[in-house]
Amino acid sequence: MRSGAVRLLGPSLLSAPLLLLSAGAALGAEARVRVRGTARVEASVAVTDSRTELAGVVTDDTGRPVPAAKVQVRWTAPSGSSLILPPHETCGEPAPRRAQDYRGPAAEIAIAADAWGRFCVRFPLEMPDGTLLVGYVDARGLLDGASLSLSLDQPSQVELRFVPPPQTLSADREQLTLQIEARQRSGHAEALARPLTLSWHPDDAPAVVLGRRDAHVGELVRIPFATRELRAPGVGELRARFGEGEHAIEAKARAMATASVELRSEPRIDADSEGNAELEVLLESRLGPPGSGSVEALAAGRTVGIGAVAAGRAVLPLRLGAGARPVPVKLRYLPSAPWWLPGTEQSSMVRVPPLNPLRRAPWVIALAALGAWVFLLWRRPRSATRSSERRAAAVRSGTPTVVWQPPRAGSVGYSGRIVDAHDGHPIAGAEIRIHGPGHEVSATSDARGEFRMDGAGPGGSLHVSAPWHASLSHDAPPPGVLSVALVTRRRALVNRMLELSGLRSGETEPTPGEVARHAAGAERGDVAVWARAVEGAAYGPDPVDADREAAVRALEPRDR
Repeated sequence: MRSGAVRLLGPSLLSAPLLLLSAGAALGAEARVRVRGTARVEASVAVTDSRTELAGVVTDDTGRPVPAAKVQVRWTAPSGSSLILPPHETCGEPAPRRAQDYRGPAAEIAIAADAWGRFCVRFPLEMPDGTLLVGYVDARGLLDGASLSLSLDQPSQVELRFVPPPQTLSADREQLTLQIEARQRSGHAEALARPLTLSWHPDDAPAVVLGRRDAHVGELVRIPFATRELRAPGVGELRARFGEGEHAIEAKARAMATASVELRSEPRIDADSEGNAELEVLLESRLGPPGSGSVEALAAGRTVGIGAVAAGRAVLPLRLGAGARPVPVKLRYLPSAPWWLPGTEQSSMVRVPPLNPLRRAPWVIALAALGAWVFLLWRRPRSATRSSERRAAAVRSGTPTVVWQPPRAGSVGYSGRIVDAHDGHPIAGAEIRIHGPGHEVSATSDARGEFRMDGAGPGGSLHVSAPWHASLSHDAPPPGVLSVALVTRRRALVNRMLELSGLRSGETEPTPGEVARHAAGAERGDVAVWARAVEGAAYGPDPVDADREAAVRALEPRDR
């Protein structure tokens, strides 16, 4: 068998802001900037007397697999003219018993990668010299395409391969051992030993030699190495080189070096009487401290603080609420890169002291006097008070809502306020649009979240959108006062994951990391990749805009 591997990087990351000049004294326009990633296609071809096999993987510029990628394959002669590909089958299918069980010949074939971006196709004969052209184009437009050419040269008499091909190198163990086999295809094996070298080539760091020893053809060689030699976690390529000079042969395998992150913090800290505290957390691993991700603090299953990680350190502001009590807090690491793995959870005890009973006495007296004055001299009708209470409760319910009230006396059209569904804070710059039969009006909320629209009649549809909040569509109510509540795009992604995963139980909702671990145990790699993407978007330090939300939603599994 012969094998060769080619790596091709797509065009580099392109990000160019565009500035549009103002079209009028009171009008302006902003150019939206869309950031595209880079695709990477790696493949190898192996030929024997009875078959030709093409295998590879599709990843993005961070080393993450591109699930279900569609890869096109064409065959050209040495002269450059196109040839008809012979019958083929995908390697994951059972081996056919008859040649006619293969799919028929074609000028170009498309191969679907699995949930980890891997693809493989087999032809039932030795293909003559020529070139296999392998290409990938992202139908979503999020990644620049990539392609490569694989030459069909005459095979070497010795085949070198990893047994089995490694995919993950865990630095949680002090030492790992890889097995490499040099197998004779034909003829007699040489009695002379040749040098065998194992090296690690990270995508963004210098190569490292992991081990050397002499080996014979036909021997299964075991090479142990210390995991600290990997230097840092990330994606790279393992290379085994057998022999020296131009007659040396190589075996390559894409792999990911991973490391579990452990947390350290003070076991006991004191909060103020309001239940507020600041907790410093240090992070470490066998390959050094992480420089990304975040640390989340939970009390009774509820998030009470979160902080971004920088240089192996995170500072968490804790908000526990007043009331004298000890509060047990659990800390966990939320990675933003797949090669950092959360380790064991860390526990701390936070002590909240009691409030001074006389501390707020002046305020209580003043508020009581003010309340009595309001009650006696400025009472609102009971129906209006209840309506206001219902509206305030609706906009803080944690779900996207639209609450309607009759228009105020002398007003026409629509007016109202747009706020966050969790904290009730106003949302500035939100666009509200009503489209109905024969009319369409829109407005933008000001710094207080307020808006006003005139000229819209009844009926039609209502659409509200904001940069960092999920869009809301609703049937347009009659003209009046609207109270609109939007949820953030982060929370919308988590809600969508909970809705589709079906893992919610009682009052406790699973985290994206728990969904990913559950999916991995159930051999659902596509669900695990999707849940990790939700975790990175929902808990990572970077803001989530419409493009980021769309990219995560595009990873949703098709069959649930």
